[in-house]
Amino acid sequence: MTNEELNELIAKYKSGKCSDDERAFLEDSIFSYNEHIPPLNEQEVEAMCAKIFEKLPSKPNGKLKLWSVIIATAATLALSAGVYLIAKHELLSPRREIITKTDIAPGSNRAILKLANGKMIQLAGNKSGIKQTKSTLIYGDGTPVGVQNGDSEINALITPKGGQYTLTLSDGSVITLNAGSELKYPAQFPDVGERKVYLSGEAFFEITKDKNHPFIVESRDQRIKVLGTKFNVNSYASHAAATTLAEGSVQLTKLASPTEKRADADNLILKPGEQAIVGKDKITVSQVDVDLNLAWIYGKTEFENAELKTVMQMLERWYDVEVVYKSYPQASRFSGSISRNKNLSEVLRLLETTGEVHFKIDERRVIVMK
Repeated sequence: MTNEELNELIAKYKSGKCSDDERAFLEDSIFSYNEHIPPLNEQEVEAMCAKIFEKLPSKPNGKLKLWSVIIATAATLALSAGVYLIAKHELLSPRREIITKTDIAPGSNRAILKLANGKMIQLAGNKSGIKQTKSTLIYGDGTPVGVQNGDSEINALITPKGGQYTLTLSDGSVITLNAGSELKYPAQFPDVGERKVYLSGEAFFEITKDKNHPFIVESRDQRIKVLGTKFNVNSYASHAAATTLAEGSVQLTKLASPTEKRADADNLILKPGEQAIVGKDKITVSQVDVDLNLAWIYGKTEFENAELKTVMQMLERWYDVEVVYKSYPQASRFSGSISRNKNLSEVLRLLETTGEVHFKIDERRVIVMK
């Protein structure tokens, strides 16, 4: 489909003359990229589209980026609404609708606070986080949580599947927990020595600088030491622990397991833009796309050249669903980006544009089919 043909289709859509298939194609394919693509004038949009069309293969496959399979953008639409159209190379071929009786809403601000005495407190869903003061906890807007702590008590902030929450520690450091995570932390850090917390799951850390009190994160197989920096730790049990550095520097140590007869090893310093993967025998460091790894912090579900299993694990945690595989495209890789505020069906439609998979939503189960 040429740009002229696409413009004609958009004109039909605006005038209400589209067929059902054409309307479904356009509505399912409109995808906002305002946050990532700066405003473009008409000539820039046309030039961008021309370059992408030149690189398109004759047939689509699962390795194509979902947003570059075809960015057949009508300049007027892009400039007025800031949207881009994404679709398979065979633009007007009918597409099966996702089978679902009830759509599933995205995750939200949900968390449980577990106090040192074992008491569990369901935190308010209309708040985005809590802040630890000298002796009490308050919400980010100053509303009291209604609990008091002793200085040395260890609390735990727990986010279930479908939840995220932010914690401001007593030193001013800010930690945002992703879904299905737990952070253990002291109500107050000691006057001397380390500031230490323990993480299970995923969190983004913005650490207040204090050269006299190093900040320590222990998480599965690694120990991370910082003075003041921003970094992401992904230590879900489904894959090797990964630390991605956005700013500053961190020292990372591979921890020996309880059964290993050796000392902790592989001390190394990460630089901004690097990611450390803690493997069974060693730590591997590589340059990565930091924005991709931190997308969840900015309200996006993003994946690049990922296996379907990796993508579905992200959706399982954020939408609190179970994934059942009746078919699995072994050789396919998926890339894409979509707001974490979208319902699950919209994310699945994005994956379906590759033509590699089809989905059925059955209550809180997602069934993967051919």
